[in-house]
Amino acid sequence: EESLLVTQKLGVQIERVYFSGKRSYEFVDIDTIEDVIINEGITRCKIVHYMAFLLSTKSDPLVVFETFPPRKMLEAICHGTREVLGQGK
Repeated sequence: EESLLVTQKLGVQIERVYFSGKRSYEFVDIDTIEDVIINEGITRCKIVHYMAFLLSTKSDPLVVFETFPPRKMLEAICHGTREVLGQGK
C-alpha cells in the first residue's frame, strides 16, 4: 500500500506499507521540489508510467509509487499535487 500526503507550504510525505507490515516514510521539503513529472520507463516486458519529483538535492528523480498505477490516475494525482504545491499546470 502506498500513499502520498501533500501539504501546502510544507512539502510531501510518501508512506509505504509492505506485505510484512513494515512501514516506511519519506518527507520531501517543498523548497527542494523543482517539479512534479509523469514519465515512462521500460521494464523487462512492458512500458510503465510513473510519477516522480525532481529535487534540487538529488540528481535522480524520486519515484512516488512503486506499484505503477494507471496513467489516468497518475495524471489526476500529479495535477492535484501541482495545485497544492502552487506549481500550476
